[in-house]
Amino acid sequence: MNNVQIIYQISCSSVPFSRLPEPVPGIIDCTYPCPVQSVVVSHRIRMGNELCVAAGGTPMLVDMLVVNNTEIPLTLDPDQDCQRDCHHKGWQVAAGKIVEGKEPPEKIDPFSDGKFSASGREGAAVAPNGKVYYENEDVNLKIAICWSCAGWTSPGCSNSATISITGRQEDDEGLRGMFRSGPKPWTELIAGDVDTENWVVTIRPRERGDDWKKMIRTIAGGKFTIGRAH
Repeated sequence: MNNVQIIYQISCSSVPFSRLPEPVPGIIDCTYPCPVQSVVVSHRIRMGNELCVAAGGTPMLVDMLVVNNTEIPLTLDPDQDCQRDCHHKGWQVAAGKIVEGKEPPEKIDPFSDGKFSASGREGAAVAPNGKVYYENEDVNLKIAICWSCAGWTSPGCSNSATISITGRQEDDEGLRGMFRSGPKPWTELIAGDVDTENWVVTIRPRERGDDWKKMIRTIAGGKFTIGRAH
């Protein structure tokens, strides 16, 4: 963070010091028509890479609820870096911020949910946009949740969110016998439902019943404890 001098030229008789206007980031010299007196005010302005998690105002707030309606525990993917100076793991923010104190949870247990909040930045009109990445490394399951808030700068547009499910179980004799070939990709076994009106994302099996339960027991194979619905 750098110190930058903001220079105001004001009339000492017409504009009291207590009513100095707020400096505008990126504008270093604010000149008024009556240059009677110059006042130099030092402000700390962040130059360059903004942190992905921040406090302050939360315009265009997105309170996201991620529901894990499967028997499989999910954790933030440590291979996904935020690509900012803070190097948070598990998410990336293209616009706006993750609200400080309301970051995505490290783990979402089976048949439970996790909450996090994103928003625009204070004083900015850019709507929040980003992704959070969850995984189960034991079964090679990857889930990416993307949010994009329309905001007041996009009249006629609506909020949007998507879920990307990738990965495939490693082949073994038990799974080959079950699928009669190799294991199916997770996108054929798990679906994602999105409700952007309420910002709810639900991860669920595409099919229920005995076949699903048998498959999950085989896939888990001691790699993780199978969760049960409450």
